[in-house]
Amino acid sequence: MEQLWTWVGDYVILPILAPIIVHLVIHQTSDRATSERTKK
Repeated sequence: MEQLWTWVGDYVILPILAPIIVHLVIHQTSDRATSERTKK
């Protein structure tokens, strides 16, 4: 039963977490680029 829950959790959590992680990564990289530009 526990295996089933981890399997279901992976399929439910991944679609929810993926866009959040992508958004965070893009935000961090864009923030770094802008901060580098302002330094120059």
